[in-house]
Amino acid sequence: MVYKRNFVSEFAVVDPACFMVRTSDKEDSECFRFCTRNETEIRTFRTFIYSVGGTTMISDKLSLLNDKDFEQYASLLPINNHSGVPLDLYERDYPSIVDMGKNGKYRIISVINWEDEEKEYTIDIGKNIGVHLKYRNENIDCAEKMTLKLSAHDSELIYILTCLLYTSDAA
Repeated sequence: MVYKRNFVSEFAVVDPACFMVRTSDKEDSECFRFCTRNETEIRTFRTFIYSVGGTTMISDKLSLLNDKDFEQYASLLPINNHSGVPLDLYERDYPSIVDMGKNGKYRIISVINWEDEEKEYTIDIGKNIGVHLKYRNENIDCAEKMTLKLSAHDSELIYILTCLLYTSDAA
């Protein structure tokens, strides 16, 4: 529902929820909230929090975490000040394709499969020089549209190297 309230991000700080990287094998008797997410679902939630932008809160007992867990928190820094714009806001109950804007020479799009089964997404990426799928660590060549299959609860960050147009005032 945070994506559906994207329009308020211009006027207020968005609060997606607390991020937890702890898995069920890293719990003790003092944990108030037990974890049922697997590694894929944790990465997907991290993708969601980054794409929403705004507030990022930690809700783990830090003494139970290892270096890999802290790296997941570090990947959210610096905090994304730009709230992503859902591109499929009216097509699904839960928007899945979010334009996160430009970061340097790349346009970034996050794709999240909220469903309990594999889904295929067609994404309009516009004219581009190349595309990099971050989590798959794969460079692909594609036209202005691409198709991406994601397993249940999985996600991907698409880095699009856009065509640069130069104009000259000396004509």
